[in-house]
Amino acid sequence: MKLDFRKQRFLLADAVAQRRKTLRNILYTLSAENISEVSSGAAALTQIQNHLYDFVLCSDDLGKGKNGQQVLEEARLRGYLPLHTIFVMVSAEQSQDKVLGILENKPDDYLTYPFNAKQLAQRLERHFQRKQTCLTINQAIAAGDMRRAIKICEAKLNTSPPDIARYLKRLLAELALKTDDLGRAEALYRAFLKQRELDWVWLGLGKVALQKKQFNQAEACFHKALAIQPRLLECYDGLAECQQARANLAGAQNMLATALKLSPSVLARQQKQAQIALANNDLETAEQAAKMSLKLSEHSMHRQAGDFKTLAQIQQKQGLTEEALQSLQKLRRSFPKQHEAILSAALLEIELFKTMDNTLLAEEAYQEALREYGKLDPPIPGELAIDLARRSMQEQNYAAAQAILEDVAKHYPDHSDLMSTVAQLPADFGQHQLGHDAIARARRVLIEANNEGVTLFKQQRYREAETQLRRAFGRLPRNQTLLVNLLKVMIHNLESLEYDERKLANAFKYLDIARDLNVATDVLNALNQRLQALEEQHHLSS
Repeated sequence: MKLDFRKQRFLLADAVAQRRKTLRNILYTLSAENISEVSSGAAALTQIQNHLYDFVLCSDDLGKGKNGQQVLEEARLRGYLPLHTIFVMVSAEQSQDKVLGILENKPDDYLTYPFNAKQLAQRLERHFQRKQTCLTINQAIAAGDMRRAIKICEAKLNTSPPDIARYLKRLLAELALKTDDLGRAEALYRAFLKQRELDWVWLGLGKVALQKKQFNQAEACFHKALAIQPRLLECYDGLAECQQARANLAGAQNMLATALKLSPSVLARQQKQAQIALANNDLETAEQAAKMSLKLSEHSMHRQAGDFKTLAQIQQKQGLTEEALQSLQKLRRSFPKQHEAILSAALLEIELFKTMDNTLLAEEAYQEALREYGKLDPPIPGELAIDLARRSMQEQNYAAAQAILEDVAKHYPDHSDLMSTVAQLPADFGQHQLGHDAIARARRVLIEANNEGVTLFKQQRYREAETQLRRAFGRLPRNQTLLVNLLKVMIHNLESLEYDERKLANAFKYLDIARDLNVATDVLNALNQRLQALEEQHHLSS
């Protein structure tokens, strides 16, 4: 289908009226008729939310408030952008750090002035054809159905022109990587290598090796990608992960610093650098990165309570107690309804108030921490719960500590480090039995929840068993045993009672959760084979 500009709806977003006029005139020469304009980020988001556009041509310069990159990220996260919409960043900015920052947000394209109507038309036409071809694939991805996306991608490969087919093969490799089909992802990337050495191919192979924890191989791949394209910043992130896995914090920090020197405006990388530099006790670098994170996130949906807490922790280490308390007050004002954020702030405030010898405020902060913990929805944050349990032990509130440790044991029974801490923490305070009692009580709760579902299954009350296990897993969403048994019952019911495509898709989603929870590979493979066999059997019979 050829792109007919007369039928397309365009939104132009730029703070400078003359640039909007230039773009409008270019589009008029292409026969475009339906063109809207805005001059701010807030107005752009309102238009995108309330109107369907086929093309958004957006400048990074949108005056005060959100810039173009923040408009793109928020429109995506809130689901304002239809899957067919093509988002193009248009800018007069050509400095390396700005361009790299924009490209890392992955708009459909990026154009710098000056350009003419023919150049714009070629870009838009190419993306239009790609979006049309991939529309059903993107719909499956948006629905979280990666298996369906892969199958559609495979089906389209043989019927697409060469340029689209190359894009589909790259997309297929990325989907295989996302679904942990590492063997297939590696095979697809190596097939590309036989044709030509490309930076993104070596990047993909580096990601495969990283997921396999083959750190030497991952580093070699990332370096080969950088030899082709030194500004492929994802490679530095991968290299930092390799260094961090080896507990080489200085090495990880250096890799991130190299990337930040090239492109300092990427929020996630600044956040990572602040945390690593803090752990490495490089407080000057940590402070710079933390403050830059807060600056970059001012109008962003990615602003996190953790950014304020990280800065407060840095200031605490610097001996700047008042400044740390001010940072935590900003956290509270920014996230007044986030119980986990307020809990983390209260825990740090206890330490700060104790440093000031203000026992009254420290006690108030501790009581607030307990209240906020009681408001948390499952799953509880394990490390934060341990911190509160430790503080409760220090306050000699052993009943509260035991209840919190029991929660951790219920929610994270398969997390060896956390379970070890549950057992050891009370012993550090001379309460040797407390941790073991918490674990024992948690195990009884888990056994009862699991046994009820298993008993129903043995009584051949299969649907009730599935409902019970689903309910139990909803209460304890980190428990591998409950999840594996739920999957087994779901598969049994699909095999023996009634096949239903929606239920099969739901089972695959639970399998993805199991993968995220690091369920044993052999268990995952066995479950996956049964689900794949069900899908294949139904496909053949239909």
